[in-house]
Amino acid sequence: MEGDERGMSYSICRIAKVKASGVTGIQIHDRREKESVSHTNKDIDWSKTHENVDLLEQRERFRTVISGRIAELNLPRAIRKDATVMSQCLVTSDSAFFDKMPREEQTDYFRKSLDFIEKRYGKENMVSATIHYDEQTPHMHVNFVPVTADGRLSARDLFSPAKLRMLQDDYNRTCRENGYDLERGELHSKREHLNVEEYKVSTRYDELKVKQTELERLEGIDKKASLQAEKGKLTYSTKDVEAIKDQNRALKLEDYSKDNEIGSLKNEISRLQDRLAKAQSDLKSSEVPLERLKDLESENKALQEYVSTRPDLQQALEPYEKRKEQAYRLGDKLVKLKNDYQQITAEQHKSIDKTKGLEGRIKECKKSIPDLGQRQEGLNTSWKRLEALEKQLEDTKGLFKGKQRNEIQAEIGKETGTTQTLIKRLKADYNLLPEGIPSRLPYLQVKITDLQEEKQTQIEYTNKCEQVRDDLIREYKYTKALSDTQYKDFAEISTRHDARAKLPYHDERLFRISRGDRAVILERMAEKHPNVVERCKETFADKDQLDREKSETAKKIPTRMEPKTKSMGRDLRQER
Repeated sequence: MEGDERGMSYSICRIAKVKASGVTGIQIHDRREKESVSHTNKDIDWSKTHENVDLLEQRERFRTVISGRIAELNLPRAIRKDATVMSQCLVTSDSAFFDKMPREEQTDYFRKSLDFIEKRYGKENMVSATIHYDEQTPHMHVNFVPVTADGRLSARDLFSPAKLRMLQDDYNRTCRENGYDLERGELHSKREHLNVEEYKVSTRYDELKVKQTELERLEGIDKKASLQAEKGKLTYSTKDVEAIKDQNRALKLEDYSKDNEIGSLKNEISRLQDRLAKAQSDLKSSEVPLERLKDLESENKALQEYVSTRPDLQQALEPYEKRKEQAYRLGDKLVKLKNDYQQITAEQHKSIDKTKGLEGRIKECKKSIPDLGQRQEGLNTSWKRLEALEKQLEDTKGLFKGKQRNEIQAEIGKETGTTQTLIKRLKADYNLLPEGIPSRLPYLQVKITDLQEEKQTQIEYTNKCEQVRDDLIREYKYTKALSDTQYKDFAEISTRHDARAKLPYHDERLFRISRGDRAVILERMAEKHPNVVERCKETFADKDQLDREKSETAKKIPTRMEPKTKSMGRDLRQER
């Protein structure tokens, strides 16, 4: 849900893949080419369609733009008929977020979002960028050709699960750095695999649910108020009876309170006794493992004492001791890398919040400049009018002009009041007198420049934090792969140590070794630890085999029914 009952709004930047057969349909929908007819969205208000904005002002057919861009790539072979030739990004949030902004600010939000997408996926790959203001919630469709950095047509490489997570992280960071109070979109929600149309249906459904909940709450308050009113009427008509009842309740109140207190104490004692019994049970169950640990400690000491009397054994056990030390060292390193990651991530979020605050101050300064200019103009107009009225009063002399002079004096009093009101508001809003306006305007210009430089410095610091974070993840993956090449029992020691550092689910997924990481890990391992490269390859092969077995098992399990939102989206596609 993009906005929930707590008033939280989310940044939404959602990707959909489009094959050649779907391009024309997207064009018709985005450009509203079939007037007063929409098979994809019944919420379109055609009376507002003229308010939609085409940010790229590109009037070529989508197919023409796509074909031209693909031709420029000089691909070695023809693309498949079922290839993804266009990607569509849906940019939006919830109605609560947009309701707080005037139309100009909404368009600026979408324009900044387009800048982000162009920088990420290439301005030369853009097909269209259309803001729809004629639907329930403002949103933007950005269509582009999915071209990789090395010039390949591959939506699969651009939008892997890991890269989609990075997209959500980076887009939310951009929103916050530009002063928008938006949370990151929810991870692993039920909407994770919905296409754009299904997603819009789901969003509308959630907004209606929120409104329904609020309506039910208000109806409940209304019913309660009516009940209280009826009760008041009854109390008024039977006040003598109620007075007697009040006397009886007063007599019983003290005993009732004591009974309640005794009951509460009994309940607390019962709860404490249950907790004590559970603790005693847990302690008994742990006695056997604790005794076993003591035995192992004694065995270890006896072994060390025995080895000290046998130099030949001591020398033979040296490789074992080194491997044991390595197992603990690797485990501790994995824990440290996770802890360092959490620390730098927290530092990065603080930096982003600081950037957001700086952007807010920049916006305030930018608003203040034209506002002060308007106030200066208003004061100048009022002063000129006062001056004119004073001159008019001075020129109005004579025995028979008393009424005219009174009218002019009344206007002077009224205009003086207007001037004083303007000065008071200026003092309240800016702590400034009229004569300070001319010097305040250049000060604000300099302040904007200083804040923009500070913001840029803060963004650079955030980028450094992100680089350190990525380096820590890479180092963890290499260390984990190295740890897994140990003998099984030593590897388990490292793994147990590693498990001590807990990460949120989203972060924990970033630390998993993917197939794409393997080549880099093996290349580095060949340089630093060439003797374990083959063992590392075997470990990766074992992991692949385990994944295949899990996949085969999962296929045998009956799938659940499709969510209602998916079937709704499918109906919409069929209708189109």
